[in-house]
This record gives sequence, C-alpha cells and structure tokens, in this order.
Amino acid sequence: MNAVAYCHPFVPPEWIAAHGLGPCWLPCRAGDEPAGPVRRGVCPVASARLDDFAGPLPADAVVLTTTCDQIRYVAAVVQHLGTLPVFLLHVPRTWQTGSTRAFYREEIARLGRFLVARGGTSPDDDSLSRTILRYDQARAPLRLGHDAMPASAYARAIDAVRGDLPETAPGESAIVAGTLRVPSAQGGGEGGRHTECACYFTGRERLVRLALVGGPMSQGDYQWLTAFEDTGARFVLDATEAGERTLPAPVDLDRLKADPLDELVRIYFDSIPEVFQRPNDRWFAWLSKQVAGRCVRGIVVRRFVWCDHWHGEMPRLREELGVPVLEWEGTGNDPRARSGAAGRMEAFLEMLR
Repeated sequence: MNAVAYCHPFVPPEWIAAHGLGPCWLPCRAGDEPAGPVRRGVCPVASARLDDFAGPLPADAVVLTTTCDQIRYVAAVVQHLGTLPVFLLHVPRTWQTGSTRAFYREEIARLGRFLVARGGTSPDDDSLSRTILRYDQARAPLRLGHDAMPASAYARAIDAVRGDLPETAPGESAIVAGTLRVPSAQGGGEGGRHTECACYFTGRERLVRLALVGGPMSQGDYQWLTAFEDTGARFVLDATEAGERTLPAPVDLDRLKADPLDELVRIYFDSIPEVFQRPNDRWFAWLSKQVAGRCVRGIVVRRFVWCDHWHGEMPRLREELGVPVLEWEGTGNDPRARSGAAGRMEAFLEMLR
C-alpha cells in the first residue's frame, strides 16, 4: 500500500484511506534554530518539515496546505528538489459563504485525482461512507476530552487516529460502529461533559487546571509538559493545532447517506475552528466555551516566534477569555529557551494557586 504523508488537520485521512492508500500523519518535531542559506529566516516547524521530506520518509507522496506561508514555502522547495510528489491543498481563509465551501470541496476532489495518479482508486459512495464511519468511531472517545490523561498521552492518541486505521471487524456493522459513542464516566453536559465548574479529578482537587493553546507542538514540548504536570498542574484542554480543537465533528448519518463527500466537507471545513480563518470569531467562541465549561484557571499559548497568526491574537486572547494567559515562545527544542520557559511556567502556576 502506498503511503501519503500529511501534517495539517484540514487534510482528511479518511479521503486518503478511501482511495486505498495509507494516510501517514507526521507529528511536529521542530528542532533548534535552523542553519544554512536555505533555512535562514525559516521557522523551526517549516525547517523540521524540510528535514522530514529531504531524508528517508515512510511515504510515497506528501500533502501540504496553504494555511501557513512558511509551509507553502516548504511545498515549493520540496517540489523543486523533486524528492517526493507534492500536493498543495488550498484551504480558504474565509468560511462564511457557499462559494468558499464549494472551493474546499473542489480541492478535496482535486486531491482525489492526485491520489489516483499515485496508485489509488477513486471510491464509490458506499466505500467512502464506510471509511468515514470507521474514522468517526475511532475519534469518538477522544471527543470526550482527556480529563485524566497527561497532555503527551492525549496527543499521541490523537496522532494515532490520524493515521492508517484497520478495517471494521468482520461481521460488525459499519453503521453501528460509526455511531458508537463511549459514555463519559463523568456524566452530564453536552457530549458527556460537565456544564458546571466541577473538578474532574477525584481526590486531585488541588491540581491547577490549564488549557494548552497555539500552533504545532513538538514532541519535545509534550515531554516537557508531562514533567510540568507532575508538579501540580493538569492540562484539561488541548486547543493546539493538532489537539482536540481540530478533531472533525461527529458524522451525521442522514447527511452521510445523502452525500458522503459533502459530509466529509461538513465535518472538516464547516466544523473545525482555526486561528488563520478570517474572521476567526468562531475560533474564539469555541475556545471561550471550552475554557468556561472545563473550569480552566490559566492558559498557556505555545507560539513559535515566527508565527504571525498567534502573535496577532495574543491581545485578544488576554481581553476576551477572562483568565490569566502565559505566552510560551520558543525557536524549537532549544534547551536554553526550554529552561527559561520552565521558570516562567512555575511562576505562572504559583500565581494561579
């Protein structure tokens, strides 16, 4: 099976899988300050992607998006080098009109033609529906959040459902599997979540409840956050680029039966709130609701110093959310930057206590 790598949540892995190819999610592994004439002025995330595509990669093609100018630059460089076939998915920055939605649907169809050229087979409605339901089933428990999971464990669980998933077990109904919803042990609230401020951690009421917001998190970031959680904090919300904020919406069976491709567009383009969109009011509305519903006492914003999207939203985050905000800047997995961030995080935690 040919593998197709991707690294942005607006690329549907079920669309790749429905074509008979293997979706390969690439977690961010942004490193230290890049060096060399090609890398000068490139953010660590884009630099890490260039390293991914320049070296051995368990994929036969790669799909990138236009949601970030730096990643658009990466697509141009990889295409120029000719190391891998590259597809650049154009994702509209506006979302309110039918024409922008239609444009995204056309881009998904264009991606399908690229996948066929890479050895895939164009799916019929039935096979596409089964694939969409299989991924919906895998994501269902993760939509309940990670009330008792460390940040790194939850991130790895989300990474797993963005990869190549096994087929539904023989004899199991795809419809039943696709509509499976794991009941929350906490009960109450929309989607198994509390609607009141109540501690989810029985016997751990002294934990400081935090939200993690921002762009891509590197693997080193999550290792460091786990160590920080051991000091008395708990990240009850992962609103980073690859976190629960960008999980697609649950599938609507009636819509799926009527038009599976249109339902794919709905659960992704119509439902995922993103900071790069203009206006990004629905992103703030989603975040405000989650912060209030989960009794978040502080927000940590992970931002690489090159990222204009997140830099521009910092004042509004502080004004609208009503809780203290800590900006965690960095150039990657630089130990010096990580050491400074540790001191600021400890001071932030003490303030919240």
